[in-house]
Amino acid sequence: MPPPGVNVPPPPGTQPARPAVPNAADDPFGAMNAMAQMGQVQRAPEIVIVNDGKPVEQVGASTRFATIGKYALIALVPMVIGMVMGAAGRSNSAYNQAIGGAKVIAAGVKASKQSLGELQTVLDEATKKGPLKPDKALTDSLKPLVERLKPPSDVVFRASKARSTPICPRGS
Repeated sequence: MPPPGVNVPPPPGTQPARPAVPNAADDPFGAMNAMAQMGQVQRAPEIVIVNDGKPVEQVGASTRFATIGKYALIALVPMVIGMVMGAAGRSNSAYNQAIGGAKVIAAGVKASKQSLGELQTVLDEATKKGPLKPDKALTDSLKPLVERLKPPSDVVFRASKARSTPICPRGS
């Protein structure tokens, strides 16, 4: 046995003593370290130097066309996204205008129903006096009510534009 602190190489033809590998169940990290120490020594990776005659500053330089293309792409992508979102907004706006137009038409129908109720009241009053006969005074009193019952075509055809203005039936 050599004295402590002296590292004597093994005799020729024999393998150097390997460290004892602890049981992996007891000490998994110690077992991995011991196995790594017993592995073969690998040589360092080779670095290949290539001299192509270009200065280092120009190796990664891009062409002017590529630079312009990058900036164009940076500007084009948000523009396309904006156009898509704008189209969605326009379609939603048209939908909202259609709903507004439907509200205007519904208000016109409600006004026509009120006029129909007034017409029914005038006719009931006239029938209480007896059977209806041609009468100029009754016809003159019914004429404005009948006019208000006609569908206001100008309101129907411009309903999407008229949603902010209330419908006024004809004659009132």
